[in-house]
Amino acid sequence: PALLFALACAAAFAATFPHGGAWYDLARGDSLCLALSLLGLWLAVTRGDRVGPAALAGTLLAAAFFAKQTGSVLAVAGGLCILLSPPRPARATRARGLSRLLPAAAFALGAGAVFSICVVLLQVRSSGWFWR
Repeated sequence: PALLFALACAAAFAATFPHGGAWYDLARGDSLCLALSLLGLWLAVTRGDRVGPAALAGTLLAAAFFAKQTGSVLAVAGGLCILLSPPRPARATRARGLSRLLPAAAFALGAGAVFSICVVLLQVRSSGWFWR
């Protein structure tokens, strides 16, 4: 059922091509931001209780920011989704409070690392003109 729902969503997105002014092929940044955001939010919602997928979600949502700056709103939403989601059952070796904070910290680390590295590289490559 999840695959069928995903295919129906992709088909609905493609079906709106002529009604949306046929700009999907011209505004690739918008489509890239949408793809990265949807994948990052999907990871945050479905697998956000684990450290690895949470870090990957942060990485994808930070990349979505560089495709289109409005992706930053979705990065905040993804972080809140991970932080406020119910924690998975704690193991005997892990404290209960950390089961929610570790994925949120991994999300922030993944997003922060991509954002910081990209800003520094773009700032250096543009001789200081990227962030003014």
